[in-house]
Amino acid sequence: MTSIKESVSDVAVKNLAAYLGEDINGTKLGLDLGISTFLAGVIKFAATDKTGRNLMAILNDGGHTGDILNNFETFSGNSEKSRLLETIGGNIVNHFLKDKSSGIAEKIAGHAGIQKKSADTLLHLSAPLVLGFVGKKAREENMSAGALKACLYEATDDVSGALPSTILHALNLPRFNRGKSSPLSHYNAVKELNKDRKGENWSMILPWVLLLFVGGLIYYFSRTKAIREPQVVEKKADVQPSEIFLPADTTAETTGPQTATPAPAATDTVKVISVPKEVKEPVNHNEPVVRKEEVPKKEAPKNVPEEETSEDTTPAGLTGVPAAVFARNSAEVVGGSAIQSLITPLKEGRKKLVLTPLRGSGRVAVDRAYAIRDYLLENGVQLSQVEIASPGKGKNPSGVAYRINN
Repeated sequence: MTSIKESVSDVAVKNLAAYLGEDINGTKLGLDLGISTFLAGVIKFAATDKTGRNLMAILNDGGHTGDILNNFETFSGNSEKSRLLETIGGNIVNHFLKDKSSGIAEKIAGHAGIQKKSADTLLHLSAPLVLGFVGKKAREENMSAGALKACLYEATDDVSGALPSTILHALNLPRFNRGKSSPLSHYNAVKELNKDRKGENWSMILPWVLLLFVGGLIYYFSRTKAIREPQVVEKKADVQPSEIFLPADTTAETTGPQTATPAPAATDTVKVISVPKEVKEPVNHNEPVVRKEEVPKKEAPKNVPEEETSEDTTPAGLTGVPAAVFARNSAEVVGGSAIQSLITPLKEGRKKLVLTPLRGSGRVAVDRAYAIRDYLLENGVQLSQVEIASPGKGKNPSGVAYRINN
């Protein structure tokens, strides 16, 4: 935490104060609280083995290499780059802190003596700094997900001690003593960090419970089948050889020569299968056996994949963004050429583009709208020319629709 804060120069703080319209001391305190708060959120996020692996994937896939630490002073002196970094950081904060970010920003504003809007901005700018430092450290020390989780846990004491109790309470983190902690206090700390993850623990236990239940059913039915198996007993034949008939299924045609089966002598032993209790009438061996025709079982229909449908209910007055712009089920822009036609009228005509995520296409629609905006900004479009509207009704293959205003 201290290393991250020291990477922010006095010049960068002065630039941010001018950008926000706040005094330097308030800006410095607000940024320090933002860094400590977001780092605490990352520590809590990586409290389990599963989420530790998720954090490692975010660091690798998101390109958090630590370069931002060297360029932050330059970014803070450029208003457009600061806004772009704030947008990226806002998405990161929403992923890690979810619905707690607004309330936490309000508490940071109260402690630093700045406006809530300024506290929001400083919290968003803190997120790329923290992930950049953590990603750089993990790469330089060749950490595994487990090692990264342990490293973050070691910083819990210092991070929690640097935060006011109101922010700790909002994050649902314990208030640690800054002295040497015993093994029991570490145990209690982990228990406190994970107390709101009971649902995730149940998700690990439930498959084993189901497995034991299914195993019990299999054992029960196997035992029941063994009890109901017809018993074979030996019994002296009490009929004359002339009264013994061949079973009905021996009359079937065969391809090879048949040999006569000798009748057993009266003193021979034959095996008689006992009749199950469900059969009430005695079996008369002198009556011809009537065999019921077996009805062939119908084969279960093969699994036929459902046809993928791409319903398009883009609202009137809006144009749908082509689905080819994005990777499947992702906000990654892979077909930027499909939206190149938007860049020329925006750059030359100074028009304004309004992007509308469509609620019917799911949460990915919002991420894709921001991804389009970032792509346009990288290609020379001004931030003031791109607006992301609130999610609207409708659905299309990409999840985003747009219109161009004069």
